[in-house]
Amino acid sequence: PLLVMVAVLCFLLQRETNALNPRQPTRDDAISRRAFTHTTIVGSVATISGNAASAMTADEASAAYDTFAPKYDALDGGEASTVLGIDAARAKLFRTAKGDVLEIGVGTGLNLDKYDWGQIDSLTLVDISEGMLAEARKKVNDLP
Repeated sequence: PLLVMVAVLCFLLQRETNALNPRQPTRDDAISRRAFTHTTIVGSVATISGNAASAMTADEASAAYDTFAPKYDALDGGEASTVLGIDAARAKLFRTAKGDVLEIGVGTGLNLDKYDWGQIDSLTLVDISEGMLAEARKKVNDLP
């Protein structure tokens, strides 16, 4: 979920910057943006050196998410998400889900209140982190 959010934030920030400072993009802009996006997205998960890449193991990723699961909603949701339109985009997307749904990387369950439950037959939630799933279970228990 974090990588997706980073990618979305990079896109939205670039779009806002372009809207505030309209000009024709140059080749250097494209190269710089690609390098920034690559460093932001890949750099947070993997270390790249020469031709070799070293990524987090599943256990390392799980442990990392476990440690900040109770505070994750403030990072991935909250006011910034609302201001940037991410909450609205999530709501629009998740209202279209129908039938038997599998949400991979459910995290803390930030999307649970966005589903149109009249269209959902079953929902399976998957995440690598037990801490994140514990937070999602709390939200499931609070659903009407």
